[in-house]
Amino acid sequence: TRNFEKAPKSRVRGAVRLNGESATPTLAEEILHPGKGRIRSLMISGANPVGAIPDTDKVVEAFRALDLLVVVEPFETATSLLADYVLPPKILFEHADFTFGLEMTNLSLPYTQYTPPLVPPPQDSELCDEGYVAWAITKRLGGTLNIMGVDMDMENPPSDDDILAIMARNSSVP
Repeated sequence: TRNFEKAPKSRVRGAVRLNGESATPTLAEEILHPGKGRIRSLMISGANPVGAIPDTDKVVEAFRALDLLVVVEPFETATSLLADYVLPPKILFEHADFTFGLEMTNLSLPYTQYTPPLVPPPQDSELCDEGYVAWAITKRLGGTLNIMGVDMDMENPPSDDDILAIMARNSSVP
């Protein structure tokens, strides 16, 4: 359907968005290029773009030029070292999860696997879910968090299962 051809173009290189997401290789330019629409803050969840995006020096320069860089990450990375704030998330067995993406492949038999939290986070820890971080920041900014086309209730934080249900709502396996 080539819907991306109708989407707004990037400020740099005229890059298109796929599924609402900007082209990763243009991120540093979107931060460094002056003018209206310049990216001034960034929240990164569970990724290390400094180690993954080509032209590392330019990415580091861009991240240093941000007004605010927040990283939700359990490990020290090249990106977290540049962050203004590093927020610790729950990890592997501490949160609910499912095989999002794998069941969307062209397998002859649709499947998915859901895993509830298996252990609680350490007592008195301040660990939280990435979904909660996005919800809390959006609430403080007076906005409404939209996850995959669904506006979240901004009075009650979403649980892991709330977010997973949204992600799975159009899947071939209930």
